[in-house]
Amino acid sequence: FAWDMRSYYTGSFLSLLNPFAVLCGLLSLMLSIHMGAAMLMGRAGGAVARRARDASSGALLLALLLFTAGGVWVSLMHGYVLDAGPAPAAAQNPLQQTVSLHAGAWLGNFRAHAQLWLVPLLGYAGMLLALASGALADIFDRRTLLLTAQIIMACVSALLAIVAWQGWLTPALLLTFTFLIGAGQALYNPPWQASMGDLVPRSDLP
Repeated sequence: FAWDMRSYYTGSFLSLLNPFAVLCGLLSLMLSIHMGAAMLMGRAGGAVARRARDASSGALLLALLLFTAGGVWVSLMHGYVLDAGPAPAAAQNPLQQTVSLHAGAWLGNFRAHAQLWLVPLLGYAGMLLALASGALADIFDRRTLLLTAQIIMACVSALLAIVAWQGWLTPALLLTFTFLIGAGQALYNPPWQASMGDLVPRSDLP
């Protein structure tokens, strides 16, 4: 800490490239490749579209593996737990806090509040539904899939508004509604991206 209690980093740039940071970077790269290839599928045809579909599916499968590896890694990492500190209403000062290092401390909130496990499940659901939706967009009518996804999201959003208005909303319900809306969005994206070539002539697409 500096004299004014601001934290600062004293290491080198290369020391930031630890194995866990590299894994997170690879996960972001795979998701970027998936999204870019999915967009290319709707703007190209023939062999280019087929290659883009293979790249999108492969990158998404690698992203699932990296996401799982990251979760297991986090569960084994040591983290700091706050043992003692000033009263909540008092001015907070890092020098008045006592912490200790514990294995698996990064998942302490997940163990204390089981509904938080819905958050990583949203990540799995989004990636798995993106894989399934890409295949469904090639098998079924895209317009039907788009309408189905929009109806799901509209109904869930309306139900969320009603539940919140009545004061019945709990953290578990909020996470559940978020999960369902995210599932609808994951179902909607691939056919929407693939339908661009049907709405606009390919010669007009950038």
